[in-house]
Amino acid sequence: MKLNYKFEKENLISYILIILMFITQLFYKNIPGAYFLSLLLGPSVIAFYMLRNKKSFAKIIILFAIFLSYLLFIFTKYRIIYLSLNSLAALWLIIIAVFYIGSKENFVDTMKQRLIRILIAAVYFGIIYFSIFLIVTLANTIFNANIDYYSWPFRLANAVAWTLALCILMLDYKDSKAPSSFFIAIVGKILPIASIIIATLSIIMIVQKKLGLNITIEFYSYYFIFALFFLSFLLSEIADTNQKLRRIVAVLMGISILSYSMLLEGYFMRYGILINIIVAAWLFYYAFKAQKADYKLGIMIIILAAIIFLPPFGFMVSDNFQEEIAWDTTQTPAIKIFNQNTDVSMENENYISANFSKEYMGLISIEDYSQMASNINIYDKMEGEILQFGNYKLYSKDGKILNVDTGKKIYKFDVFTKSKELESIDDKNNEANEKYQIKFEGEDFMLEITNYHYSNVLDKADTLYFNIALNLYLK
Repeated sequence: MKLNYKFEKENLISYILIILMFITQLFYKNIPGAYFLSLLLGPSVIAFYMLRNKKSFAKIIILFAIFLSYLLFIFTKYRIIYLSLNSLAALWLIIIAVFYIGSKENFVDTMKQRLIRILIAAVYFGIIYFSIFLIVTLANTIFNANIDYYSWPFRLANAVAWTLALCILMLDYKDSKAPSSFFIAIVGKILPIASIIIATLSIIMIVQKKLGLNITIEFYSYYFIFALFFLSFLLSEIADTNQKLRRIVAVLMGISILSYSMLLEGYFMRYGILINIIVAAWLFYYAFKAQKADYKLGIMIIILAAIIFLPPFGFMVSDNFQEEIAWDTTQTPAIKIFNQNTDVSMENENYISANFSKEYMGLISIEDYSQMASNINIYDKMEGEILQFGNYKLYSKDGKILNVDTGKKIYKFDVFTKSKELESIDDKNNEANEKYQIKFEGEDFMLEITNYHYSNVLDKADTLYFNIALNLYLK
């Protein structure tokens, strides 16, 4: 593949956006809503690249949308607007990716060339990151430099990596080489046969599940695996796989995803069935009519993205519109969040992640206790569930306070504050010290915290994540 790079004035807006992307990544700790701004800028670079030779009013609309969306994101106190903007940014990314990878004419050839370009960008991105990581690791090991992995070297690597990747995506190219024999063997022969076997087995497993057999099929796991094989199915186009084989794969994948609709329940059913029907319809269209990928694949992906992300009816946001339809003045705007918490790290007052070494736990005396319940986990998804061990009931509503109900008395232990107290302890020499442990004692029991994670950076109910792992000792 021959890559030719030259500065073109038609790409001036793209270059300006790349510079803004570089600044955003370099100073992300100092810019409110930096991740959201990156979600807007990255796809917009490619959008202006594709519009470079056109005098289009769309350019003005895109720039205005970026500016307005970012201002709304950092200043809004309305939770629905905040969630909707995140979903719209994801939708924007997918739409631009579809238009970048495919075209109405020569869809497969364009997809091949653009995917190769994306692969090259990813390789350079990874090389930069790995190089900086290796340098910092060696410096820390050899010179005891104590360089933080969230410090300037990594911020600079992040900024340079994104800049280089975006520039590569804008490179001109000439590619006359056919796919390698290795690529053809893997993608054109082995993966299609594997897809037939896996699709057939998945259909059998779905039927068994429907018949009442004790088989677990996770919602997200199924779609993740299906997406991987769908991608390999598209890559088989580039490898010019036997057309009959591709049609068989398409039919079996269509039957598999339609069959999975029978297992969907509750909230997933509304969207899952619709998504499955659309994907299956395209697969059957491919197998019996088109027999090759075309621009209608891009249309299907955009429709699916709209079903998942488009407010107010999209899968990711619809429940929030139903639950909350008024302004919530108690929520903190993103700009204030930024002022209070500039980074999701151990210094953040709304974030903590702590592991307690078994070496230090060994200092806790358990001679006075006759029973032990180990590896207990209390986490945010329990939704009020109470764990009971004998007469002892354990639960946490906010992730900060751990409640222990003995039947006679309710103890409230502040795990969050206690964990925060340990942050200032210097353990460079790994010296065993009582301070490295978290233990809470009651009249007839003791709790030993083995792992604690709490994250609620936005200080909102829907962004609360926590996990309290502990051992319970009883007298």
